[in-house]
Amino acid sequence: MVYVSTVEGYVHALAADGAFRWSYGLEGVPIGAPAVDRNGEVYVATSARRVYAIRADGHLRWVHRAPARITTSVVSGAANTLYFGASDQRLYALTSWGGALWNRALGQAIVGRPAISVDGWVGVATSRPELCLFKSGSLVSQLPLGAPLRQPVLLGLEHRFAVSGGELLAFDDQPKPALVWRAAARYVAASENGEWLVVEDQGQLRWLSPRTGEQLDSVSLLGDASAPPALTNAGVAIVPLVSGELLVAARQGATLRFKVAASPLWGPNWNEHGQRLVVAAGSGSVANVELGAWPGVPTGPVGGGGSADTTRSLTPGSGA
Repeated sequence: MVYVSTVEGYVHALAADGAFRWSYGLEGVPIGAPAVDRNGEVYVATSARRVYAIRADGHLRWVHRAPARITTSVVSGAANTLYFGASDQRLYALTSWGGALWNRALGQAIVGRPAISVDGWVGVATSRPELCLFKSGSLVSQLPLGAPLRQPVLLGLEHRFAVSGGELLAFDDQPKPALVWRAAARYVAASENGEWLVVEDQGQLRWLSPRTGEQLDSVSLLGDASAPPALTNAGVAIVPLVSGELLVAARQGATLRFKVAASPLWGPNWNEHGQRLVVAAGSGSVANVELGAWPGVPTGPVGGGGSADTTRSLTPGSGA
């Protein structure tokens, strides 16, 4: 299933073939993308200070009213805990049944959505600007960034990553917070398994070692990236372009480029299990793409190269 929130105040559920399954009307405008937990429940925050929990069949489970205006999208972490930031400069944690778990004051506005690591860390950036790291509800580290955050924080297995002031900053919080390396970057992506890291800067896509920042390989994009790429566990990068094309790039120069939409692409979401990519376009459409038998990507049901299986246009003027 693919879940899309739109500026008209709806969450739409689409099947793998692009068919509509259901739509749910919300109070207020959705903030960011919906979050989905391991049980298939969908969570979305709105401008009306509400967090909605919707079952996979489209029925409402609960609504939580936040004490302040919500400023970030909701993310789902370990034990199905939900996190979001609010205008009172606090980070909130909810249980999966809608109860308040804890909240922490940061003293500055939260920038970008919270990030969750597989080992239970929660990271947010503030307007100070700094990177704040939480563990079990406690604030463990506050790391200065030097410039505002450009994209949401990435929490790797060994380091914590922030794109700030045209640079990728890699921090180590053990045994105490420290900057371990930096590299020029405009957009960054990390693989789920923590083994791969790619950065885009000035038309070049570069693979870096997550541990040391050493460059492992690079390719030319021959176009302008419109959003952070997606990255598979095999190290294959999928870059959305301003031209409405997707660039699929493996190390050692193997690339595939194909048209998806007539407007810039953004928000690529890679499904490692299904070997499919869902990407949104500025025209108010969402595309489901299968890469098939591409170098470094396991063979899917469609062989040879990539294809846009389904493109679903939503209500005119909507923003996926």
